Amino acid sequence: TYELEAHPVERVIDPTGAGDALAAGFLGYCAREELDTEAGFEQALCEGVRCAAAAVIAFGTDGLLRPDVPGL
Repeated sequence: TYELEAHPVERVIDPTGAGDALAAGFLGYCAREELDTEAGFEQALCEGVRCAAAAVIAFGTDGLLRPDVPGL
């Protein structure tokens, strides 16, 4: 079991899709690193949390499409 605090954001605009973004970031990291064991799951969770934070800072998918967001 891994626990990780949410990535801090200045303001939550739209929480819709945060869970999906977390899952996508987690699974995307595992796929990119070719992980299927617990060895990299903690880092994959960090990536998922970062993606979830990006999802909530704008409406719809706009936050996910902005790589220039400070702190992410």
